[in-house]
Amino acid sequence: MTDTRPLYPAPADGVRWRVLYEGSGFSMAETHPDEDTAYAAARAAAERAATGEQVSFVSRIGPALKTVLGVSILHWSDEVGDWRHHAWSWRDNAPGVDALTPLPADFWN
Repeated sequence: MTDTRPLYPAPADGVRWRVLYEGSGFSMAETHPDEDTAYAAARAAAERAATGEQVSFVSRIGPALKTVLGVSILHWSDEVGDWRHHAWSWRDNAPGVDALTPLPADFWN
């Protein structure tokens, strides 16, 4: 049987933006109040990670300092009842020129 629950729960506090950090053996996310703040946090984390620095962020259990290998920006979609990628992801092993830029408007159609 397939688990159809979202990876992260629906936003209870109206916060609809998440930055997802991935690394060796972990995946953590932090919420942001708006699109600009989420993009700024994601881009800053990717810049630090690209130089080999560990990235600090706050998860639901507290502050963390990790070696980040991937950064994604997620936005809650009421239409599908789940989080969707809002931007091209940044990956340490394949940083693309489009990384952390918004997906085309019709991407999910």
